[in-house]
Amino acid sequence: MEQDFYRDRLAAHGLDVLVPDAPGRALVHRVIYEELCLGLVREESRAAYRHVIADLVASGAEGVILGCTEIELLVSEDDSPVPVFPTTRLHAEAAVSAALWAAPTRPSPAATGCASAPPRTGRTRRAPSCPNRSAPQQWSWTPSSGTGKCSTPWN
Repeated sequence: MEQDFYRDRLAAHGLDVLVPDAPGRALVHRVIYEELCLGLVREESRAAYRHVIADLVASGAEGVILGCTEIELLVSEDDSPVPVFPTTRLHAEAAVSAALWAAPTRPSPAATGCASAPPRTGRTRRAPSCPNRSAPQQWSWTPSSGTGKCSTPWN
């Protein structure tokens, strides 16, 4: 929390960053390393985290970043009067979203039946699995439809 990893990046987007006071930071670190990392989830620690969150809200916080994987084991939206941002979940959701909903990219040659990587310059290349091994193989890609295919120049 004392480092600028989040603070600078969030400030660059116009957000003011508040961190717990020194005793609050010490409590957060102690619970993470002496309890949560050991698989211990204690109600008294949840209550202490709620107190740290309440102090931040009293200072003007409008949301709480759960910036350590283990904190999500202890604190949820139910423990905070303001929105919480569980970074582990948010990163995982963003990765899945990027993988599933990204702009069309070239499919892998294996997915289309080609045995070799498509030439990026549009040149022909013979592939070992091409039906006519003596014929050059051409990879064509249609970005608008998101499809690609292997073919010989004459089919």
